[in-house]
Amino acid sequence: MIKKLLADKNNLFWFFSLLAIFTFLVEAIVLIFYRETWFDELNYLWKSYLILKGSLIPFQDIILEYPPLFVPIYGLGQILFGPSFYIGRLTSAVLSVFLLILVFLVAKKMSSRWWGLAAVFAVLSNLLLMGNYISATLYSLAAVLVMAGFWIETSDINRKKKIYFSAILLGLMMLTRINLLPVVFIFLAYFIFLKIKWVEIALFCGLILAVISLGY
Repeated sequence: MIKKLLADKNNLFWFFSLLAIFTFLVEAIVLIFYRETWFDELNYLWKSYLILKGSLIPFQDIILEYPPLFVPIYGLGQILFGPSFYIGRLTSAVLSVFLLILVFLVAKKMSSRWWGLAAVFAVLSNLLLMGNYISATLYSLAAVLVMAGFWIETSDINRKKKIYFSAILLGLMMLTRINLLPVVFIFLAYFIFLKIKWVEIALFCGLILAVISLGY
């Protein structure tokens, strides 16, 4: 019975998909509750909680070592369900789900659903990477925004919309980690390679700067 089910490629695909989901759930549970704590996690969660609660004013009462997008992303969960260290890691776990979906969609678009699934397993097989993604830090949020940008570029929407959406996502990315600036240059180089009009490239840069300005 099982052999007959797995003989069908579609059934086989769903079998490995369920295996990927099960693997992620096991890793997430172990990493949320048993991975060692480090200072950055407590720093992000405590600051975001106090800022949204109104007890601290950024750049007046405290200095933010990183751009401010982590405040609403992690602070909201702390306000609604915390304050709790595990809620912070659970927030990152949810972001990791979106990341894996985007990894699958990009790889699928570039090749096939099987390569998409292989890409997901490649991420899941790196426990150090998954540990960083599920920690209550900016790794998963930054990775989601980067992959979302690549997903927009591989989608079937028209070029102008791609420029708009990519600029917004990369602006949000810069509000997460400044050291991801090279990703913006990669997109610019890609647009130049595609011979995109300079006016549209200027619009792309302007939108990124507008998002960053609004974020601060």
